Amino acid sequence: MRAAIVNETDYTWTFEFDTREHQRGDLAIMRHERWSLWRKLAGGAVGACALMMLVMAVVNPTMRATALLIAVMSAFWVSIFLLRGVLSAYQFKKLNPPGHREIMIGLNVDGFRTATFVGRVNINWPAIKRVVETPAFFLFYVTGTAAYYLPKRVIPANQLPGVRELVRERVAPPHVTLTDRT
Repeated sequence: MRAAIVNETDYTWTFEFDTREHQRGDLAIMRHERWSLWRKLAGGAVGACALMMLVMAVVNPTMRATALLIAVMSAFWVSIFLLRGVLSAYQFKKLNPPGHREIMIGLNVDGFRTATFVGRVNINWPAIKRVVETPAFFLFYVTGTAAYYLPKRVIPANQLPGVRELVRERVAPPHVTLTDRT
């Protein structure tokens, strides 16, 4: 891990990819993502239908095979959702061969930037929809459900207040959730 300050408002951190940390980051992103109303309604409707089918299977034994199929399908989709971090970590390792798994993340007055072996991404502050600070990460959301994570472990303690200040200056107040603790 290396940390460098170019000036007071330009931070750059470089660190090695860690599979477990990536999975924890992905879980943090999922915990704080915002689902649109139609997704919530669709999910609720599917859940209600599945529950109704299971109740009908208890009442009517001839429907048990259908209820079992619905239960297996539901478990499959839930597991895919929960394994999202594992799958994306696998994809990162596949695209970035051993020896080339270093990640660079930077923040400055222009925005958020990241780079790996396969490419670079620059995101201007107006494109960042929301920033959430958790005990382990800063999460930079570019949509309601897609975000980049910055592990707080790579940020020296003396830089945390400056990072928080930069985020507060550049992202509208209702879209910033910072903890102000180290």
